[in-house]
Amino acid sequence: MDQGFKAALIGAVLAFKGCALAAGLPELRGSYRRTLWVLAGTSALLILIGATIAWPIQLVLWLFLGRNSPYTTLLASVFQKWVTGVPFVLIAACRYVHPTLVDNLFFLGLGQEHASFVPVLSSIPISLFDWDYLRATATFLAYRSALFLILALGSFLTPLFGSLFAIAAFGFKIRRTEMVLSSVVFGLYVVPWTRPIAIELAKIWFDARAVTKELFYPVFARKAKLVTEHEIPCTISPHQSAMLFGFSYVLGYFVQVPVVGPFVWLLAFIAAGMAAPRMFHLTPAKL
Repeated sequence: MDQGFKAALIGAVLAFKGCALAAGLPELRGSYRRTLWVLAGTSALLILIGATIAWPIQLVLWLFLGRNSPYTTLLASVFQKWVTGVPFVLIAACRYVHPTLVDNLFFLGLGQEHASFVPVLSSIPISLFDWDYLRATATFLAYRSALFLILALGSFLTPLFGSLFAIAAFGFKIRRTEMVLSSVVFGLYVVPWTRPIAIELAKIWFDARAVTKELFYPVFARKAKLVTEHEIPCTISPHQSAMLFGFSYVLGYFVQVPVVGPFVWLLAFIAAGMAAPRMFHLTPAKL
């Protein structure tokens, strides 16, 4: 079996295992129950607002243009993007409404696997208004919007145009990380009956890149000081990069599930803390 593919599978297993273990932690049920309900309720409300706006317009388009109209399909795609994007927006907002939420959950998971490293990481303060984080979030939203426009506008020209761009971008970006998966997705795209599956797999990957930055933000934000002040390399090997790919790819799908997506996010932060010692070279030189 290809080593990169094997590492990606290990990362996927760590994602499932970490979330399962996180769901069983008494600290999560005791300290974050109210947060879970607030996120789930807000998510449902935002989806309801989007549906209230989109469905009447979609009904009119169905009546006058037909179910197969490209405008009807475009509106359905917009609503789907709204629904799947709600959990990501809520978690990004939580960073400012509840600034310590991400760190606390990450450290909760890290403490299960590498308790001695928690004091080292928590001793390094991070700014709430991190321009690198804001820039990365803005870049992700821009890429996500651009991908949506390319897929949507491409469907007016030819169904192959927009989707082919997504597949090509996906294959180019992961060619050094996982050639097997890239080949599988391209193979699925070539067959007309499995083409929608290939397109969805490529679209999930675009979101998985942002998921990686969000989940491991407590490490990324402190990387410079870990290197200079604690002499911790905090590097990522090609093998670990493939593991990160598998880990974030699995969670990139589940965090977009309506209503329960925010809950999966909370579990994912804990799972990321558990997996961090295997994803990065975290060998403290000074403890």
